[in-house]
Amino acid sequence: MIKIISDFGSIEEWKADFKATALSAKNSGWAVLVIDALGDGKLRNLLVDEHGYGTIWALSH
Repeated sequence: MIKIISDFGSIEEWKADFKATALSAKNSGWAVLVIDALGDGKLRNLLVDEHGYGTIWALSH
């Protein structure tokens, strides 16, 4: 939880962003919380659309 608060400001702000990310799916997809290990190391909410193919098309933050 410390990392979520550090990267999003609060648990509530993370939840709101996660929900908005999930609701942005056009037909189907999943919202996932990931760590950007290749970038700045921050947590990110991502939308994975067409999850059968694993395409990530939206990055929050």
